[in-house]
Amino acid sequence: MKTIKRLGIILSLFFVSVSLFTACENDAGGDCKYCKIVKRDAQGVIVEEGVEAEYCLDELDDKINAPGTTDPEGNTTRWECN
Repeated sequence: MKTIKRLGIILSLFFVSVSLFTACENDAGGDCKYCKIVKRDAQGVIVEEGVEAEYCLDELDDKINAPGTTDPEGNTTRWECN
């Protein structure tokens, strides 16, 4: 019986710790959005895009306010969030 209780406690702590580490930091009322790096040609057509990831609070502000770069061919690379 002690082993079952101990296993239950260990599993509960595991699930709580996993949820804390994977949850978005939305405690301060900030929004979370999914962002990815997108490269567009001079006409605005997507040439290449990265993998989407969720960002919140300060990290989200960094992505939204990051300046884009333009290469010699006129392609613009920047973060896009939705």
